Amino acid sequence: MLQIFSLKLTNPPLAVAAGEPIAIYGFMAVRGLSDSLRNYVFNRSRDDPFVIKDVNSDPFIQLSGPARGVNLQARAMLEYDMKVVRNGQGEEADDVPLIAGTAVFSNKATGVFTHRITCADRGGAAAEEMRRARFPRAAEATVQIRIIELAKHDGNGNGGLDLSITGFVPTFPEDTIMLFRGVVGDAPCELRRFVVAYLILRVEARGGDDAGSSSWARRAGKFAFRATVHGSITDRRKFDFATVEVKVTWSNIVTYPDDMM
Repeated sequence: MLQIFSLKLTNPPLAVAAGEPIAIYGFMAVRGLSDSLRNYVFNRSRDDPFVIKDVNSDPFIQLSGPARGVNLQARAMLEYDMKVVRNGQGEEADDVPLIAGTAVFSNKATGVFTHRITCADRGGAAAEEMRRARFPRAAEATVQIRIIELAKHDGNGNGGLDLSITGFVPTFPEDTIMLFRGVVGDAPCELRRFVVAYLILRVEARGGDDAGSSSWARRAGKFAFRATVHGSITDRRKFDFATVEVKVTWSNIVTYPDDMM
């Protein structure tokens, strides 16, 4: 099973002004053996781009998928077409190409790999870097995260909680997947579902006093789940910044006989 850990912008287009926020839209999708339809890893419209505020301090692009596990029993194809909104406005025809093309993922190698994606634009070569892995015995894990209750603010009262939730495999602790990063409002809420490929899954929630606090990453809580053949498990933890509930539903990804490969 394929796992994409992260996607980051390593070389912004030269046509983008240095130091300015970078608004990225378009798509990146995988087509695997068990499903020839696009399985979106990133999918944003021009009206709702992902914005990198400072490429030097935080170059990572938050993934929006995949929606289903990707079988790497055979090779898989990666498609991508991503652009940058020029100066945050203007017409689509004036936007800056970021990357566009296809790539093939091998079904043989195991471990974590860095995949560099480049594409020439009108002002120079833009590049993104993907960290990915193939786990032959991984189970498909669908992760649902709910914020049950937020703690009362003890900061400057701006409201909300700046929340970061990541998952990782203990074998490769330096490679994390960003499941969620953003500000959660005052009311309880359910975050979107995530599909990941992990033998062991850990979810870490970090939060400051409030959305405008400088104490970010001072508080943390962790969940740990061991993969099973099927079924689900729910765990609820009360931290000093919020009560968080995580539900993981395990399922085996479909495999095929070797003579069908």
